[in-house]
Amino acid sequence: MFLIVVALSFFLGILLLFAERRHLARNIQTITQHAQTLRNASNSASEYEQQLRTFLEGNAFALAHNAQGLCAERKIFSPGLFLLGIACALIGALLYVLYFVFFAKARQIPLPPFESRPKDA
Repeated sequence: MFLIVVALSFFLGILLLFAERRHLARNIQTITQHAQTLRNASNSASEYEQQLRTFLEGNAFALAHNAQGLCAERKIFSPGLFLLGIACALIGALLYVLYFVFFAKARQIPLPPFESRPKDA
């Protein structure tokens, strides 16, 4: 029975890893496009940041400033890696959870900066 659980969790873990990567790329594209839409609709940098903060907090992300500018950040738990940890006789799952809680850094998605537009006369 244990071998069936290990084999099944290994197979599902690999499938979930590929699905997570595809999903992450789609999320990055969606967040960037929405940020560009908000940037085009905003009149000031503070309004842009406030709208971004509202949008990102509604989607469990945080707005952060780094050296490159604004970015959306979030610690993302990987069920695929967790299942692969179960496939490693449950020790890997425990190690992954400990890593996620104590050592994992938040993924950062760069956002387009606000550029002031000249007023049309």
